[in-house]
Amino acid sequence: MKKKMLAVLLSATMTAAMLAGCGNSSGAAPEGETASDAGEAAEDTPGGG
Repeated sequence: MKKKMLAVLLSATMTAAMLAGCGNSSGAAPEGETASDAGEAAEDTPGGG
């Protein structure tokens, strides 16, 4: 019985973590700038490698 409860608890925790990690983050990037734009800006810096 304890193993079953542990399995349910771990499943719920993993599901919650997955939903939080894969959720839509609308405020992550500044308005008008996408993740690819941010990467291109980093490449344009002098001495960037």
